[in-house]
Order: sequence, then C-alpha cells, then structure tokens
Amino acid sequence: MTDSYFNTIVILDAIPEGELNTARRLKEDLEDISDYVAQNLIVRYYRLNNFREKIFKRSRIIHAIRENIINNKF
Repeated sequence: MTDSYFNTIVILDAIPEGELNTARRLKEDLEDISDYVAQNLIVRYYRLNNFREKIFKRSRIIHAIRENIINNKF
C-alpha cells in the first residue's frame, strides 16, 4: 500500500463475554497479515467492559491521533 495514509488500526471491543468475539478475531487476523498490508502497521486492541472505559479509552485515542497529526507523524 504505497499510497496509504495510516499506520494504525484501532479495534474497540465491546462484545459481551460469551458471544462470538469478532473483534478479537479481527485483531488476530490483522496482526497476522500486517506485514503484507502495510509496512509498520500497528494494531491496537482495547477491551471495553463498561461505559466509563469506553469514554476514557476513546478520549485517549483521540488525543493520540491529535498528537500524531501535530507532530507530523500522521
């Protein structure tokens, strides 16, 4: 992917325990193929157990994106 403009994929997993966890499967599949998709592709996985975690982790992700754009890492 020579024309890609991203280096990180973020997966937010809020699938209830005991159900088919496609988010975790996606993470594993992306990690397996990351070298073929894009060089230095980072796969981040966050498990969200409740609403408070969802808000906190989302704000951390947004902060990281803004920092990377400001520092020309994006």
